[in-house]
Amino acid sequence: MNVVINGEISHAPRGSEPLTGQGDYFLNILLALGYDPDYPPLGAWLEKYKALEGKWIIATPVHWEATHNDAMLLNTGKECGLDDKLSRIWFAEVSQFLAQDGFSLVYVDSETWLLGVDGKPDIHSRAVKHVLHQSLMPALEAMDASMYWQRLFTELQMFLASHPLNSNPALAASVNGLWFWGGGDLSEEPPQSIVTDDQVIRRIFPGSLPVNPLPGVDREALWILHENNTTLIDTLAKTARKYQVHWYWNNIACRTYPRRWWSRLWRR
Repeated sequence: MNVVINGEISHAPRGSEPLTGQGDYFLNILLALGYDPDYPPLGAWLEKYKALEGKWIIATPVHWEATHNDAMLLNTGKECGLDDKLSRIWFAEVSQFLAQDGFSLVYVDSETWLLGVDGKPDIHSRAVKHVLHQSLMPALEAMDASMYWQRLFTELQMFLASHPLNSNPALAASVNGLWFWGGGDLSEEPPQSIVTDDQVIRRIFPGSLPVNPLPGVDREALWILHENNTTLIDTLAKTARKYQVHWYWNNIACRTYPRRWWSRLWRR
C-alpha cells in the first residue's frame, strides 16, 4: 500500500525504515504509480493536471560548469538563489528567446517550467535531481541522437550567461542554463486502485475513489492526499495497521510494518 501526502512531517514514524522519495508531490505520485524515477513523465502528467493540449516536457533553471572535456550540474532553482519573483523574470526572458524556435512555455513554479515540444525531436533525459554533481556527458549523449537538444542546451547557456540579469546585483541569481527532462507517456489507466481527495486527479483517473466517506482499505491501493489532514492520516494509519505501507511526504519517505506505530505518529 502506498500513501502520497502533499505536505511535510517533522519526523518519521518510530520503527519505520527510510525509503528514497522524490521530495515532490507529483514526482512521488509518479513513483508510486510505478514510473522510473530517473525518467518520470512529469511533462505528460502536468499536461493532464493543468488541462493543457499538446506534448510537454520540463525545463528547470540550473547552474552548471564546464570542465576539461566534461560538464556538471551544480544547483537548481532555489539553490541558485531563484525565488518565485526572479524565476518569473527569467521565465519571461527565456520565453521570448525560445519563441524564435516556435516554443511555448507555461510557468508552474520557480523550478518547473513546462516547455511545449510538438514537432520537436523526442528527448530521453534523466530527472534533474538525478544528474546533479556528476559527469553530465553520459546524460547529454543519451539525450537525443539528432543533437537538437544538446545544441539548444548550449545556445541557452550562451544566452543566459551573457544576459544582463546575471550582472545585476539586485536581481542576480546564478542561472546559466536549463535542463530538459520529464518526457515520456502517461498510461491512461493506473496499475492500482486510487483513493484521493485531489479533485484534479479524480478527473484524470475517473475510476478513483474519494476519501470521504473513508472506503475500505485495499492493501494494493494508492492513496493520494492533496491536503495534509492529520486527522485523516491518523485514521488511515489505524485502518491500514495490518499492512506494510509506503509513506511519501514531501520531505520524508518511509516504510512502516504491521505494528502499533500510528499512535505515536503525531507525538512530539
